[in-house]
Order: sequence, then C-alpha cells, then structure tokens
Amino acid sequence: MSNIGYAFDLHDTLVFSSAAWDKAFTKSVSEENKKSLSLLLKNKVSRKQIAKLFQLDFVEIEESYREGLTINPKVFNLILQLKAVYYPVLLISNAKLHRVNADLDRLNLVELFDKVYTFEDGKKPDYSYINNIITEQQLDLLIMVGNNEQEDVFHHPKVLNLLIQDLHVRTDNNEPNRVLS
Repeated sequence: MSNIGYAFDLHDTLVFSSAAWDKAFTKSVSEENKKSLSLLLKNKVSRKQIAKLFQLDFVEIEESYREGLTINPKVFNLILQLKAVYYPVLLISNAKLHRVNADLDRLNLVELFDKVYTFEDGKKPDYSYINNIITEQQLDLLIMVGNNEQEDVFHHPKVLNLLIQDLHVRTDNNEPNRVLS
C-alpha cells in the first residue's frame, strides 16, 4: 500500500494573508504613498522594513493584519475532507515559526495539521529539505498544494504539485485540474 500525504502552504493558500497585509498597511498610509506601498508588498519586501519606511508602528500593523486575516474556505474544506479519511496533512511554510504559530492561533487552526514545517526547518523548494520531509513522514507520494511557482513547486520524483490560482487547482503542466468545492 502506498503512503500518500498532503502538504499545504499557509500564506495565500490556506489563509488570505496578502489581502490582510494590504488592508493593514493601506489604512495607515497617505493616498500618495499607496501605489509605492502596493509595489513593496507585491515584491515581498519585509513588512518590518515597509513599516519603518513609512514611519509606522509595526506592532500595530501586525495586529491589524491578524485581525483581517481570513481562511480560504475551499482549501480549509479540502483539508477537513482529507483528514476525515485519515490522510496525513502537513503544513510547509517559508515563514518563521512565531509568525506561523501566531497566524494559526488567531484562526484556531493549530490542530489542523499533523506536522508543521517552517523557515527554521528549511526553505522551500530545496530538494534535500523536501526529501527529508518525505523520508521523515515515510511517504511514497507527497501532494503539495500551494500558490507560488517559485516556492511551492517541488521538483522531486515523489511530489505532485498543485497550484491554486483563483478558485482552480492546476498541476505542474499548467492544465486546469478541477475546481475545489
């Protein structure tokens, strides 16, 4: 029997983090700075650096971010369905542990995952890091669900990559697979 596990990215996969950061910062900057802010956020500039640049209190921005953080219901329901039939469900994030834990705590998602991997464990999509996870979990196949081609596509023979774009999931070959429901 094959051991199949599922892994999910957290930010902008399970939770709508970019929208929450955007909202938190946008309400704190002047109208003339909003375009610059948008570019910095899209280019994944450190949120602390952005706050410093605009002379904002990062602690307040981060609190506002967490208040605006919401769950992607389609991904959440998929995880619940997988857990209901006893598939191992992992979280693999490039964010630091304290941020992942704070976000999971805020949305009561801590118990959702069998194992959480963060920046402190390794960095996606590093082959040896992903291989170590597959070995540790004793998996024959890891199905990775994410949103970012650079971080969430693992070039490993035991990985099937699914990218979420809008409401669709697509496989490595860019063909629509199915709509999550």
